[in-house]
Amino acid sequence: MRSLTSRKSDWFRAAFAARVSKPALRRRLDYDDVVATLEREGIEKFVASVDRLLDEIRAKRDVLTAAT
Repeated sequence: MRSLTSRKSDWFRAAFAARVSKPALRRRLDYDDVVATLEREGIEKFVASVDRLLDEIRAKRDVLTAAT
């Protein structure tokens, strides 16, 4: 049985091919470039949100440890 990620990837490729590839070809968009950009930006946003969360946890810890 194929993984969920693999099935999602297949779905995305099919959707890209059906709806984006023809206009994309006219604009010279590259599927691999689009996917790489989405992946890179997604990772950057995830890292930024985890950093904010960790900063908030550290600030809360500092407040709690200063009170004791």
